[in-house]
Amino acid sequence: MTMWSWWYDRQGAIQTSGFNFAKDLPRFLILLFAWQRFTKQDWGIVLEGQSLTCDGDVEITLTEDVVHRPYGIIGRGSLVLRATSTSRELKGLPLVVKSSWPEANRTSETEILDTIKEQAGHLPEVADHILHYAAKKSTDYSTSHIRGRLGLDTKGARKLTIIVFEELDGDISNLNGLEMWDVAYRLDKCEYFLLRWNTLLLMHWRSR
Repeated sequence: MTMWSWWYDRQGAIQTSGFNFAKDLPRFLILLFAWQRFTKQDWGIVLEGQSLTCDGDVEITLTEDVVHRPYGIIGRGSLVLRATSTSRELKGLPLVVKSSWPEANRTSETEILDTIKEQAGHLPEVADHILHYAAKKSTDYSTSHIRGRLGLDTKGARKLTIIVFEELDGDISNLNGLEMWDVAYRLDKCEYFLLRWNTLLLMHWRSR
């Protein structure tokens, strides 16, 4: 007759202490009344819907065409869907929307891309390969909310982030041998630039 209540999200699981709902019926009824009054957001359901407004005025409509969907309970849980937009600057462009749950204290993906683009501006062989995002959306969905209310450690909390990208053209699996080596060479040049830039940034940080 012992009952435990579990909460699962992208940060992990939370388990309550067990109680006997036959011997402690009042506590069980209070729990049921509390659950009855939960909103969809209280249950952890994301309410963004099929239409999104990003960067204040960029309208995005999601499709059901899945590009990438991993299976797992915890972690970032990145989901990529194809999308369309009626906004003037994006109308007619092939778009994908990436939703994920990175750690809240991590430098955002868009900030990393902006920094790389700024640093590689004088290197077209690198700048031409930087992934371009078209819009982003900040949300209030965080795994820290319930942990903070329960007095638990919120370290490692994850927050929902939404980024709109222009969909890349082509399929790397269709390249022939020579084309594959050319892509590998370009990737090595980009990786060398990033490693060099990260080393200089680390040296600058340590010298402060």
